[in-house]
Amino acid sequence: SPSASPSPTPSRTPGATPTAAPELRLYTLEAPRVLDPVAATTAADGLVAVNVFQRLLTLDPESHAPKPDAADCLFTSVTTYECTLGKGLTFANGDALTASDVKFSIERAVRLSTRARAALASLARTEVLSDVTVRFTLTGPDATFAEGLAEPAASLVDEQAYRADAVSPNAAPVAGSGPFALSAVDSAGLTFVRNPGYRRASDPSNPQPVVGLPSVRLVLARDSATVEQAMVAGTADAVWRG
Repeated sequence: SPSASPSPTPSRTPGATPTAAPELRLYTLEAPRVLDPVAATTAADGLVAVNVFQRLLTLDPESHAPKPDAADCLFTSVTTYECTLGKGLTFANGDALTASDVKFSIERAVRLSTRARAALASLARTEVLSDVTVRFTLTGPDATFAEGLAEPAASLVDEQAYRADAVSPNAAPVAGSGPFALSAVDSAGLTFVRNPGYRRASDPSNPQPVVGLPSVRLVLARDSATVEQAMVAGTADAVWRG
């Protein structure tokens, strides 16, 4: 049978000079305010949270329905919700991600985040059933509880590295279990490198979700003119909130 026609190669803006780089450079005018996901409130805070940290569940980008991220979850009764972590989950610092970390993270989120407290308002009790299983007991039926677990503020953090009663300062080490890890944070931007240990509960055999993209540099531009100049020069691969 005839072979399929090759896809056309996208053309750059006239005058742009392509530069070879091992990373994708994403320019933005919106700088993250905090790196601790429990305090995420802006879109830039959320960008860091969803790339560096996992949640028990994530929302499908098209249907917005909850689906497994770090865990498979289901209602075992109208007021009991149980989640079982995927195999071999670890934080970027090498610590194992266990059900104890889940309990710590969710209770911390309810304690420190107004958004998480509202999204998980029906939560009455969290119990660790095993190293990989946690049970949430609700005050009553709540069809939106799973969506609350997908909130950036409900991201899973290492209980050995975060305080239960305070937001971690930006200067502190950041270690999540998401698809990327933070390798550099400075006044000019943030560098995200692929986390080879990333696993999803639904696909534990696929630890590399972003094939061929070793790192992303989030460049914090001063103003729109800076972004436009980078686009013309070909030093910006993409622009987000610019």
